[in-house]
Amino acid sequence: LYAPSNHTLMVLSHIWIGKGDSFEGELALRSYNELASSYTNQTVPANATGSGNFYVVNGQYHPRLTMRRGSTELWRLVHAAGGKIVELSVNDTKACTFRVIARDGVFHTQASTGGSGYLDVTSLVLSPANRIDVAVMCTTLGQYTIQIKRRPENDACLGKKSKQRYYQEQLLTIVVKERTGTRTPLPTTYDAILPHRYLQDLQLVAHKSAPKQPGTGDDLKLINFAPRGDQERFGINGRSFRGYGVPEHERYLAVMRVGNVYEVTLSGRFGKEQHPFHHHPYHHHVNPFQVQSHDQCNGQVFRQGEWRDVVPSYGQSIRWINDAYVGDVMLHCHILEHEDEGMMGIFRICGEREEGGVCSVKLDPTASFIEGPISILILKLLVSSLAAAISSLGIILCIARRTVETNEVVDENEGLDINNSFKSVDEDKNYSDADTPCRSAQQDGEEVELL
Repeated sequence: LYAPSNHTLMVLSHIWIGKGDSFEGELALRSYNELASSYTNQTVPANATGSGNFYVVNGQYHPRLTMRRGSTELWRLVHAAGGKIVELSVNDTKACTFRVIARDGVFHTQASTGGSGYLDVTSLVLSPANRIDVAVMCTTLGQYTIQIKRRPENDACLGKKSKQRYYQEQLLTIVVKERTGTRTPLPTTYDAILPHRYLQDLQLVAHKSAPKQPGTGDDLKLINFAPRGDQERFGINGRSFRGYGVPEHERYLAVMRVGNVYEVTLSGRFGKEQHPFHHHPYHHHVNPFQVQSHDQCNGQVFRQGEWRDVVPSYGQSIRWINDAYVGDVMLHCHILEHEDEGMMGIFRICGEREEGGVCSVKLDPTASFIEGPISILILKLLVSSLAAAISSLGIILCIARRTVETNEVVDENEGLDINNSFKSVDEDKNYSDADTPCRSAQQDGEEVELL
């Protein structure tokens, strides 16, 4: 599927007509009219008038994509916009199948997802900065529309009234033609190997910590994206970002130790209720996190056991390991307007023996996270190796003993055929299991399970 002939990269961008960002200066978001001269193939006139906004694919408005009937193609989607959550679906869900292979750059594995692996979905949900690799197969000839549309099955997680959920009747058109050449089937679950330490399954890890709040040393168990007292000011856990021009204990949201596993719960509560309009996408830099549990969300938005770097905050717990990096780590709402309003903060990752400054709060010492199922696997390997060594030693002793006894028989019977020496010994001697180490380990060529 990842061959160039089988996959298509699609970058989703959000375009304004008539007006751009209200912010002025070099970092202001420009309208399409201001940027149109940079497009070599303009599907919208550069002098388009009116006030509105829309999504484009690879810079093209309402493009067409040709597919072969009954053959799988890979779409690699990148949501390169900073203000909306999009839900992509086909207007005829029976015509095409979506099978998610990876999200945010990490393959779904059977081990981390409870044996389910790849996931069939009816919609592809992307918060700002999300990436999805999805296998797509259409089985019926014709034309179909990929639309950005609220799906009712996502209401519980994304909020039925959320202002961030976007609508667009047509994003692109799929033209399904008769297949020629070799058919590529939908991929079955392949248990991809995630070799890096920071991507090892943390669901059953025995040792985990809570980040510590600087100054007090209290556990930080909840990261709540919510307005600060009113709906106009945004912050995290009741405070807006204060920058670097403040004392250290006010600068950092939490302090952690390198090498340890941490867990927090994400929320977007306004008072006692989930905020009705904002389901803020959580993102922190450097280390990806694994979803541990969730409340009411289905697998189309996120799923337990998968590795992500951006998810809507809605009551789920996440874990990650601070693998190697030591220093400051930014966390923020990935709706960039909210981040600009102060919905961001800084984690501080301290070195193994770093104790000064903000790292002076009581932190757990660096601990190996290789516990739970991984430690059991290592223990099995050690036991297996020890058992194999004992078995090998027994066989060596057995051969040595037989060699000595054979020599004794040969000395007593000088005319004995050397090819029958062991046979003669076996016939002349009655060995018990206690007398013969290799018989206790293996009987007549029978395989022995060491573990």
